[in-house]
Amino acid sequence: MLVISDGQSNSGTPVEEALSYCYKNNFPVSALIPRTVEEDLSVEIEGENEAVIDNKAFFQG
Repeated sequence: MLVISDGQSNSGTPVEEALSYCYKNNFPVSALIPRTVEEDLSVEIEGENEAVIDNKAFFQG
């Protein structure tokens, strides 16, 4: 799983809960933490919403 966050929790599952779930289920997690000029950040990622384990998945941001 790749997590991209500005550190703000605006809606949905809290980051801590998602990371706890991944840890308990042995899912590897990587994080991108961009430096922000403003307090809010928006990121759009294009690509498939599912990936097959041990295969490459390509995304554009």
